[in-house]
Amino acid sequence: MLETWGWGLENVVYVVVVEQNYQMGEFTLIKAIKNMFIDCGGSQIGDDAAILDLGDQQLVVSNDLTIEGVHLPKITPSNSRIDDFGSGCDISKITERDFGYKSITSAISDIAAMGAEPRWVTLSLCGPVGSDLLEVMEGVKEACVQFECDLIGGDLSVSPVLMASVTAMGTCKPSEAVPRDTCSVGEAIWVTGPCGGARCGLRLINKEIEIVDDALVGDLISKQKRPVPRLKEAILARLIGASSMIDISDGLAHELDQLANGANVGISIDTVPIYDGATLEDALYGGEDYELIFTLGPEVDAIEQFQKAGLNPPIKIGMTVKESELRKIGNKDFLVNGFEAKW
Repeated sequence: MLETWGWGLENVVYVVVVEQNYQMGEFTLIKAIKNMFIDCGGSQIGDDAAILDLGDQQLVVSNDLTIEGVHLPKITPSNSRIDDFGSGCDISKITERDFGYKSITSAISDIAAMGAEPRWVTLSLCGPVGSDLLEVMEGVKEACVQFECDLIGGDLSVSPVLMASVTAMGTCKPSEAVPRDTCSVGEAIWVTGPCGGARCGLRLINKEIEIVDDALVGDLISKQKRPVPRLKEAILARLIGASSMIDISDGLAHELDQLANGANVGISIDTVPIYDGATLEDALYGGEDYELIFTLGPEVDAIEQFQKAGLNPPIKIGMTVKESELRKIGNKDFLVNGFEAKW
């Protein structure tokens, strides 16, 4: 059976039965495409966003897909659910507004990961006949207003499930954008917050686990339905000298490996910050937390700088090391894994 999500999500995008005989994974495919287009812009493929120099500023551009049944569980139509504020509302249901909101926040998180300020988005949206696309757009508007990003265009069409392709654009001053592949040996590795909440929330939505604390359940489900990009944290990390940065969309372990591979350094982790209610597996391999990983010289006190700015302090989790193949938590190797689409 075609598998589109590593955590057992049913009702996948297309009702098609195929042999699980995948020829290529997402990240292998990205490398192949990068090599294919190396003579026409391909050198920038593979980072969170592309950096375009415009003289007095840099334009940072990224594109992100959100697909019902892949990035969010199956949508509960607005005409078949209790109003969000009505009695007996099931908070585990994913609504069209949630879909619209997440499509924007996941896209602008890539802009944040470059240390840029999100400014504009375009949206190509499609869904089945009978979809309430205006409800989706309410979620889009909510995210755009909250994160001060203008919707400037897009396209509409019909498709088997809800799908959104968002192009996000942001700006920063010349040479200020922060790539993911520019850290050095001996730098501290920081993360803006605990990980695993989004995957734990997904498991709650899918009724794979139970948690007694209602407040914690709501918080965890919100981490999956309504992720918050770390925009202020990204700007501050850039200002205090972050040498590299990446957002956690495919799991902490995978993003650490991406950061290390690009810079040809190894990773030695002392601690893994785990979100309340989540597991170590959630934190390492869950993805979609949209926290930021960034690197700094060991002399920089990021905790003090963040507290001065009124932000939650980041967590120092380890160091970059000379042995470029090293991927350790304490004295144990960690598997480099995470969500990966396959064809």
